[in-house]
Amino acid sequence: MSRWKMVATVAVLITLMALPAWAAPVIELIPDVWTIKDEVGQWQTRTFTVQIKNAGDAPLVISNIREGCGACTRSVLPQDKRVIQPGQSGPMSVTCYAKRMKGDVTKTVRITSNDPKTPQKVLTVLAKVKEVPLPRLEVSTRVLDFGVLPIGATRQLPLKVTNSGQADLTIRS
Repeated sequence: MSRWKMVATVAVLITLMALPAWAAPVIELIPDVWTIKDEVGQWQTRTFTVQIKNAGDAPLVISNIREGCGACTRSVLPQDKRVIQPGQSGPMSVTCYAKRMKGDVTKTVRITSNDPKTPQKVLTVLAKVKEVPLPRLEVSTRVLDFGVLPIGATRQLPLKVTNSGQADLTIRS
């Protein structure tokens, strides 16, 4: 075998042995932006499912999911779905809580994985939140001291309850 053939054979073998090292997962979110189409009222929620796809040729491992604001969004990806095989997808449930927000709102969910090119992928949640009239409970005092009350005794203390909000207030026992 000539020297050039031997060099070429060794080069091909080294390249073939290195191919598995080039295998890598590739994270994709379908979709990567969730626009809530209808207007959301304050204190309402909307839930959506995003697909996390592995477009690579090695298993994709989801190591962390972090919401930009835990009070505004919640994401759920079961532990048994955190390893996604090449060409496969896994569903992640995302819930947006409108709470005290109003107007145009943008929230994010950051997904950390073993994708070497994009170790953190961001899902963006867009919503338009309308302000909803709410009741507002005000009480004249925060503490009522009834003192020691013997068995069978009753005592009355004054308590003033006011609704200073913009909607009816219902109080139930």
